[in-house]
Amino acid sequence: MQKSLKWMSAFIVTLSLSSVCVYSQAGKSLVINHFVSDPAVIEGHLVVADVDGTGGSVNIAFYDQSGSLAGRGAETIPAHGKINVNPEKYVQGMKMIGTVRITSSKVVTGQYWQFYKDRNETWKNTTTIGFEAPGFSKLACPHFVSDNDVEAYLVFASSDGKDTSITINFYDDA
Repeated sequence: MQKSLKWMSAFIVTLSLSSVCVYSQAGKSLVINHFVSDPAVIEGHLVVADVDGTGGSVNIAFYDQSGSLAGRGAETIPAHGKINVNPEKYVQGMKMIGTVRITSSKVVTGQYWQFYKDRNETWKNTTTIGFEAPGFSKLACPHFVSDNDVEAYLVFASSDGKDTSITINFYDDA
């Protein structure tokens, strides 16, 4: 499958759920479904941006893979601005994999960036887009590069732990 995806450089993932509302990447309650804290190996960045141009406060909670709270914090986003925080700050440098939940007084977007410190491992750098927590019907990732020399995965997790059907669309932006 990866060879057939070589021409693609961007994709949109559409999740098909039965819902009257349409949720996507902006809201007052976001989930980042994958982050890693491993200070010796990875440099992580959680970026949360103001959508309405009014700024506001955000509460950030970090959970380990078992769903236990590993850390939390609060930040203020300036009007028309963003915050860029290191998740390790909130989990006291603990080595872990987990999820992030963001609640905000205003509409925000969120994204987690993961950069490997070893130059030979940078092919594993990833980004995870936040989606609105109550459920969602569409999720878009703005950039995807397919390379036959890179092992790539799409990872999906249901917020309620139940099986669901998904439709994936890839678009070439060339």
